[in-house]
Amino acid sequence: RFEQKDGEPKPRKVPYYATGSRRTGQQGSDDDRARLVPFDHAYRAVEAGKFSGLGFAFLPGDGLIGIDLDNVIDPGTGEVQERAQGIIDACASFTEFSPSGRGVHIYCLGETKSHKSNEIGVEMFCGRQFFTVTGRQFPGSVDVVTAIRPAVVDRLHQVIDEARGKQRATGSVAPLRQPVEGRDGGGLEERSFFARVNSKALHNLVAWVPALLPKARPYQGGFRITSADLGRDLEEDLSMVPEGIFDFGTECGKTAIDIVLEWGAPAKPLEAAEWLCARMGINPESLGGKRKRQRTAPLAPSRSSAAEPTMQTAAEHIEPPEWVSEAPPIDDLMHLVHDSAEFNSSFRRNDKGNIQPSLFNTLHVLEGDPQWRDVLGFNQFSYRIVKRRLPPVQPATEGEWADIDDVRLQVYLTKTYGFEPKKATVMDAVMQVAHAAPFHPVREYLDGLVWDGTERLATLLADCWGALSTLGSAALRREDAGAHRRLAKYLELAGTKWLIGAVARIFKPGCKLDTMLVFEGGQGDFKSSSIRALFGDEWFSDSKMTIGDKDALAQMQGKWAYEMAEMDAHRKADDTAFKQFITTQIDRVRWHYGKRAEDVPRQCIFVGTTNMSQYGKDETGMRRIWPAEVGLVDLERIRSTRDQLWAEAVALFKAGASWWVDKRVFVLEPDDEPLIDRPWSEFDLFEEQGEARQNVDAWEEPIAKFIADN
Repeated sequence: RFEQKDGEPKPRKVPYYATGSRRTGQQGSDDDRARLVPFDHAYRAVEAGKFSGLGFAFLPGDGLIGIDLDNVIDPGTGEVQERAQGIIDACASFTEFSPSGRGVHIYCLGETKSHKSNEIGVEMFCGRQFFTVTGRQFPGSVDVVTAIRPAVVDRLHQVIDEARGKQRATGSVAPLRQPVEGRDGGGLEERSFFARVNSKALHNLVAWVPALLPKARPYQGGFRITSADLGRDLEEDLSMVPEGIFDFGTECGKTAIDIVLEWGAPAKPLEAAEWLCARMGINPESLGGKRKRQRTAPLAPSRSSAAEPTMQTAAEHIEPPEWVSEAPPIDDLMHLVHDSAEFNSSFRRNDKGNIQPSLFNTLHVLEGDPQWRDVLGFNQFSYRIVKRRLPPVQPATEGEWADIDDVRLQVYLTKTYGFEPKKATVMDAVMQVAHAAPFHPVREYLDGLVWDGTERLATLLADCWGALSTLGSAALRREDAGAHRRLAKYLELAGTKWLIGAVARIFKPGCKLDTMLVFEGGQGDFKSSSIRALFGDEWFSDSKMTIGDKDALAQMQGKWAYEMAEMDAHRKADDTAFKQFITTQIDRVRWHYGKRAEDVPRQCIFVGTTNMSQYGKDETGMRRIWPAEVGLVDLERIRSTRDQLWAEAVALFKAGASWWVDKRVFVLEPDDEPLIDRPWSEFDLFEEQGEARQNVDAWEEPIAKFIADN
């Protein structure tokens, strides 16, 4: 959708999935791929008026390169820049106009690294990003996607490198523009001054970043400003941390002077350096700068003063851009420093004034240090402590809190605050802070879905798993139409109750759910893949599980669906133990990090798979099995409708629909169904299918006949 916020010069292209949810998270992940849909599905969503247009996603490993040429067509005359026309001709692949009509998108077959230059408006995508599709083919281009020649790719990289090379400036890392030579220097002495200013600025980010970029937010001991707040495309953030400054838009490192030159008023590196010194309260001469009477930036007042540091030249007072001039005075920004003083005074110290390596002080850092705020959380689904955002350590990673993270936190406390608690103390503090911030990812996912009102669950097993298109179903239709009607009704109920039961386990952990759907089919029928597609890669597991093993209980946590492969193998197992295992509502689990066992309400469901048609050992056990023969599995349909399938299941659950089989509920009546000979309850239909899978001894029938005859 094209979305525009107040104050933004133009709308932004915001990617959405066809289901209506924002496209977030890691591009190309299993979850991301599962939510992407083919062209026809996306086109129907656009036709329905839900979106502004179509977006084509480039994914890792798809073998595609996208080349984006911006502002290369004169809107008045339609004339194409010579270089752009040369690139189009050299690529010789399908090319279309961009939405603005001033640029083009070229689609090619190939692999390369993503690379771009905003200066000349040339970008190559590969494995990430997306194109807004217009369908307006560029005149003279071919109507197929062809392979790009390696020489053309190399030349494009060279063009981009050359363009970015023109943006180099003085300083330690790749700056945006080159310093102005002449009266303001550029010699060795001045470059040394610039380097010292840049170094000081990296360690005093709070003094100048918020004043220059008011929308920047604290991040890893420094600041980060989003691409949206910079008025850029997606994934073009600007990161400014003590370890360095990196511009994800130009994909290069920068210095503090570069940032001031790009986003502030100074036109020359010396002016930018003096402005930074003023913000930091540093005399430029102390860093090797030469003071020039006609071009001196007055020293910034002390931080206790309310006066705002200024920068003047002999000719004029340099005004920052309008949006920068709205930045609050430095004293308003220094609440972080004041808060820090109060924070530091709250530590418990020993007689020498040193911070004690205690649980209290460790908790104080995790709860009060802005860099650790909102880092830790407790996943109520997986029963794991996780990092919900990057912690201020190196290397910083998200995901489950691991043993190495305890060590990294110890190092952080030692270097930053000068105390080193024991590892057990760190673990206790982490556990306390994380458990105070619980969240449930599956519940959040389900709560965020909006059902469109179209019923899909009743035909789920028939539409997505081909359960009414199998050879067995076709034979049953020919031989016994009444039995086929009962099968169809059973599949409606089984598919619907299956998903409602899975939803119930999330919203009511430990609820009674002692049944299991079993998919029957041959090897390579995508039984496992289809379950994974429905529940999501992260929340599905088909790892081997030993029933009765204590590790199996911990193994299930964090999984919404657990596949029990080859159900026929359970004929060899203790059937009583099997029934007890799948009917358990609360598991007694001892975590690897815990000292005591804990009662954990079960949140997962089990799904069986088998390549046999008879695998039941006794009648009571088969009542817990809901069999469904698999035909042609439509993985794409499962992926594209996944959100709406779960949205409908949530709606039915909240409306009070049952996920269990009821003997008192009759679903087929002879008065309504000419093929039905008597009233059939839900229980009758499910019992009929279970009995058909009963593993019958070959001698059972002749012996029974003999007894009856004699």
